[in-house]
Amino acid sequence: MIRRLQLIKKPSIDFSQKKLTKLFFKHPTKNVETTDDFYNSVASFFFPTECLLKVFQYLENDIVSLHSCLLVNRLWCKAAVHFLWEEPFAHDPISISIITVLLSCLENSKKLKLETILQRVPEIQSKPIFQYDKLIKQISISYFYCAVKKWVEHTQKLKSSYAITIGNPMSRGPLKRASRESINKMMIKSVFHILCQLLFTPETSIQSLSFNYVGENTAPAYNMFLDKEFNQNMNFNHLRHLYIDIILECSIFPRLLNLIISVESLELCHTHNWPLSDFSHIDEGFSKFMANQKNLKDFRLLASHKFPSETLSSFATRADSLVSVEICGINFPKMYSAEPTLEGLALCQNLEDLAMVHCVSLSERDLMPLRNASFPRLRRIKFVACFMGYDNLMVNLIKNNPTHLQEIYYIRQMTTCIPITQESKSNSDLSIIEAVSRYSPQVIVLGVPLTVDQIPCLVEILTSPKCQIRSLSICEGESNSISIAVNEIWPTLGKAMPKTLLHLNIWTQINNTAMKRFFHNMKYRDRLKTLYIKQWAKRIDDGSVPDALREYFRDKIRSSEASKFFRHVI
Repeated sequence: MIRRLQLIKKPSIDFSQKKLTKLFFKHPTKNVETTDDFYNSVASFFFPTECLLKVFQYLENDIVSLHSCLLVNRLWCKAAVHFLWEEPFAHDPISISIITVLLSCLENSKKLKLETILQRVPEIQSKPIFQYDKLIKQISISYFYCAVKKWVEHTQKLKSSYAITIGNPMSRGPLKRASRESINKMMIKSVFHILCQLLFTPETSIQSLSFNYVGENTAPAYNMFLDKEFNQNMNFNHLRHLYIDIILECSIFPRLLNLIISVESLELCHTHNWPLSDFSHIDEGFSKFMANQKNLKDFRLLASHKFPSETLSSFATRADSLVSVEICGINFPKMYSAEPTLEGLALCQNLEDLAMVHCVSLSERDLMPLRNASFPRLRRIKFVACFMGYDNLMVNLIKNNPTHLQEIYYIRQMTTCIPITQESKSNSDLSIIEAVSRYSPQVIVLGVPLTVDQIPCLVEILTSPKCQIRSLSICEGESNSISIAVNEIWPTLGKAMPKTLLHLNIWTQINNTAMKRFFHNMKYRDRLKTLYIKQWAKRIDDGSVPDALREYFRDKIRSSEASKFFRHVI
């Protein structure tokens, strides 16, 4: 990588270079007007590597600027290369030069084996400047495989047939004639295998492993990586995060059971393609895999309208370690079922973060364990698009666990959710906003459904000297009463907006007149970092901004940062 970059001319000075110079010099604009001035001034100033690493965190997503930093001096190069190689296969398009650089990190014996595998062996640097394989922290098996495939196709000019070792690519065997397609696959598998052995060792720094779906190219990588003979010499004890975007093989978790045992963060998504019979095997295998992760802290599951009963019950096996749980798209049984639902989750007394999104058909019986549970460390509650019964659950969670609670976010999608009945209301003597006011006025994120009669309670929270709210979502209650009562509600709410508010989301209907009255009374509107109004979101994206926003946010609309300002942030 460095060898290739040394052939590139120094880029012209850009905005990011000027930003860096301002960080390092008292009078940065005095002598820094050209590229040479920038490099000469920076090269004469030295910082500890730890300091540079903190500075470069601001540029970690700016690949062009990080490449510029490589060319300043040895110290800057050493610091910048860490960020460029943390996740080398995350950027599109993937550069095949990354594979060439990784191959240069191989031992000489492995490089010699490449000569027996490849038809044409490209020039590979004998000794790399850095141990690039030790810098990688995150890797996607699918994107990694695609990069290897692209590299082989680029470097190998295959003939119609070619003598190649058939069978185990690491052993010598009888030479046979094979088609171009089979040779290509064999070369890809061999190079992929060699590099996997390089990366997954006890000395590696890889902490995050993911299986992403990238079309038809995903399946070969998936099957190869899970093959016992393929991964027998690899070590995965260092992994802390495992992400599976889609399940292509229903026996994946039995195959992973003894391979990965120490992840702290586990995410599983997209299981909707499997019939119910196969999903039951996936559910059983995943529950055993989850129970085997002794240090599991963070867990996220997207069930795509299935009911993973075994997985839900396995929460009990990790009750002592789980800190964060998010479950999405679970379709609970509509009829009474003896299968466990949320009893295991209720046992996780170390829980700090609880989120349930698009979970349907829950009954009072399903929610009862959570309503009675004690989570003394609970910091965040997030419920989105939930059915009836969640109001009472929210009130109970706030009442039972107020000490550390900082984020309360509950959005009902009225088009899909059953309204709260009078009977369910009577089960609690408090509304959600009243529970917040009484037990957790110190919250920094707040978003709950509101009705007109609850607005005074919200105003009381917002105007309290203890108010620390940074993110506020104004959501509709049961009967669209907020959007109807324009004159009474919005001027009062605008005046109550606190100085600490940085992110404002308006989910209810609001017309242009109401917006003008609201923002006219909002004293600290210039402090807002983001603003989202659901009713006007599409028009704003299309460039048709309402008059009220043009009047009060003229500078934001004119600037190039408008898209970053008009967006939804919790």
